[in-house]
Amino acid sequence: MMAYELRGWTTFYFLSLTFIFKALADPQSVAIGGLFDNIFSQEHGALRHSLYQHNIHINDSNTQVYVKADIKNYELVDIFGLGESLCGLFNFDGGIYVVVGVSTSTLMPTIKSYSNRFNIPYITPSLSGTGLLSNETDFQLYLRPSPIPVLAELILSHRWDSLHYMYDDLEGLYRLERLLEVAVDRNFNVYPLHMREAENVRPFLRKVIASQQLHIVIDTSSIDRTETVLTQALQLGMVTDKYHFIVLDFDMKNINLENFTYGGVNITGLDMVNESDPRYGDFRNTWLDITNKYSGRVPHIGYIKFQAVLIYDSLSVIAEAFKLMHADNVVISSKATQCDSHHLKQWSDGKKFLHYLKQVDTHGLTGRIQFDANGRRKNYSINLLSLVRDPDSNRTKLSKTRTWNSSVSKELSVGKDGEIHRPRGDNANRSEERRVGKECRSRWSPYH
Repeated sequence: MMAYELRGWTTFYFLSLTFIFKALADPQSVAIGGLFDNIFSQEHGALRHSLYQHNIHINDSNTQVYVKADIKNYELVDIFGLGESLCGLFNFDGGIYVVVGVSTSTLMPTIKSYSNRFNIPYITPSLSGTGLLSNETDFQLYLRPSPIPVLAELILSHRWDSLHYMYDDLEGLYRLERLLEVAVDRNFNVYPLHMREAENVRPFLRKVIASQQLHIVIDTSSIDRTETVLTQALQLGMVTDKYHFIVLDFDMKNINLENFTYGGVNITGLDMVNESDPRYGDFRNTWLDITNKYSGRVPHIGYIKFQAVLIYDSLSVIAEAFKLMHADNVVISSKATQCDSHHLKQWSDGKKFLHYLKQVDTHGLTGRIQFDANGRRKNYSINLLSLVRDPDSNRTKLSKTRTWNSSVSKELSVGKDGEIHRPRGDNANRSEERRVGKECRSRWSPYH
């Protein structure tokens, strides 16, 4: 049954790509790996769709590179299955250049170990790299930016002296730790509330009410969890102009806030997706067609998830890396690595390809894409969403109000004395999460 469904899912892409490949005059054929937890997930579909879009426009690019993918699926709780899947990708006949895949904070150390050992870059949309020790020799690239720098500036611009931080997973804990560093420097208090996945969030919200604390940061592992927190806050009477919620989920705009429009509550969300980009429209329409065709087997979500958009952007990064190599007249050939108990053989050109991936400067559906030496996003922009009253309907709706750019915060850092300093010497190596501006309001640009 599963094999049948997989064939149904991929037939359109397979036939289309085969036709394109035969029609082209000897393009360079390269293979990448894909690693997902569900063959019917949007992330899986995003990679296949981006491959299709890239390959039908090969002649429009500066270098003709036909990209094919070997995709494997594993359960996000199965560390042994993860190792087998990675070895299967690394042993792919002819070799792969890079793996694009989902992960969790728990599994990322295993992925990092395999990726570094075999010199195969791994691009993930799932994590920002926060809390993970990394250096310039690591082969991981993180497409998801950390929301902590923009959160820190929001806190400082609002002049909050305290807040509750509600989180439910390990990645949230890592982000909390980075925020606490800023809190110590800038003298505001953070009260953590760890919501375990199976627990009801209502007792935590009651603690917030009892504390008379009016500022709440919501950092959850899924959009459904975020919606649960907001819904129960509504039921407890917290949707008033006294409270201010900051939601760190980049899918915030997809929550139905119909019941929040009259209470006057302050809700701030984050967004990076350029929905006016024609590529986004193509992907969305394709996903809706697949959802309708395979109703009952493909989950009907109704919107494109941020993580799926990042997967789509990953192919833009890979294609740009090949363009840079072409411009430098650099040719890299991949060869199958050996990943078994008796033979371990790494890719000899892996470091060269990693170098070009980190040199990429391109624009995707999430804006400008660049990486620092450690493989984390830099020079990115985040749109701030707020509930704004519509004068025509006299109702409030979630709208873009301001834009924050990380390239500005890079120029300033918070010193141990709580004052703002320009980085010099060792201070220049402070983590991005600790770089916040002295004049916060000057760092925001109005959204037009």
